[in-house]
Amino acid sequence: MDSAYFTILSRQFTQLFITGVDNQFTVVTASAPDLFWALRGGGGGTYAVISATYVTHDPVPLTATYFATNFTSPAIAKSVLAKLVEIYPSLADAG
Repeated sequence: MDSAYFTILSRQFTQLFITGVDNQFTVVTASAPDLFWALRGGGGGTYAVISATYVTHDPVPLTATYFATNFTSPAIAKSVLAKLVEIYPSLADAG
């Protein structure tokens, strides 16, 4: 799976619970786009204290691969691992 599949966490926020400089508790969503964007890292200042968030998530793969082996020499290990790195993209695309 390629790293572009995953996104930055701040892009996954759907709601931010904040305490502003006036000590008021506020729930910020995309319905207030400027503040929502700024709180998600789009601005250069400090706007509020984020006390909680709601986030969406990407699907988690249901399978995993475990690979373990012992090599008889460092040279063999290097060649095997180099080949694995070379063919890994096609293995990941194949599922």
